[in-house]
Amino acid sequence: MRIIATSREPLNITGEVLWPVRPLTLPPAGQAPDPAALTGYASVQLLAQRARAVCPGFEVNPANAADVARICRALDGMPLAIEVAAARLRSMSPEQVAARLDDSSGC
Repeated sequence: MRIIATSREPLNITGEVLWPVRPLTLPPAGQAPDPAALTGYASVQLLAQRARAVCPGFEVNPANAADVARICRALDGMPLAIEVAAARLRSMSPEQVAARLDDSSGC
């Protein structure tokens, strides 16, 4: 049997093999995001690509650029987290996803 698990910390079990995954590049904070410039960041590229898988036609545009950047930054550019967030775009807007990630209540 083979098990693939993801974690930020090693499980310290026999046979464990670590494959560190580095964060993807992130758009800088504190500036009004330009949709064309955002697509130059790997985290935004991944989010947009995976969002199109659940919402054909999804594009980073002036209406969602700030929220797309917030999502990528809130997830620290971690690929698996970005993939999960992109799947949420099937039923939520980028603004709603970003707001939930900003919610620090833990609920």
